Parts: sequence; C-alpha cells; structure tokens
Amino acid sequence: MISDQKEAKVGDVGVMTELGRDWRFFWCRNLFVWEEELLLSLMEDLEGMIWSSNDDVWRWSLEDTRFFTVKSAYEKLEGLAVREEVWDVEEERVFHNL
Repeated sequence: MISDQKEAKVGDVGVMTELGRDWRFFWCRNLFVWEEELLLSLMEDLEGMIWSSNDDVWRWSLEDTRFFTVKSAYEKLEGLAVREEVWDVEEERVFHNL
C-alpha cells in the first residue's frame, strides 16, 4: 500500500548491474522499522533466485497439468481435515456439504 510502484513488474524494480541485481524500490513515505525488517526478509528470499524474461503464469501445484481443479482442492482440504481430531457439529456439516 505504500509502494509508488504498485503496477511495476519485478524487472522494473530489480535492475541487473555488473554486481548483480540492484533493487530500486520507491515508497510513498519512509518505512517504519518493522517494514524495513520485512523488506530485508523479502530481499533475502529473493537472493539467489533464477530470473527469466518469460511472462508470469499461474500454476496449480496440486495437479500434474498445473491447472486448477475443484477436485484437487477438495482432496487437499479433505487430507487436511482428516488430520483434525475434534470437529464440532457445525464444522462437520460444512465439510460434508462441500
């Protein structure tokens, strides 16, 4: 919400230099200390990433085809629900209706 680059792509914000990727973030205001810590954490997560010039695409990791299906989402939820030891009546009813 405080970025001046809300519509920017990674390639617009991370510019390649001789020393590696240089991040050029622009903010509407100065960052609070906790926001600076989040930014540092993000930059650490981005360290060592392999970058591509291909367009971004959504991929669904629960299917070999990488396309979303309701069935795969349901099976994932069902697998998580089995781990729950105690369900109240309302939770059981909702899951059964799914």
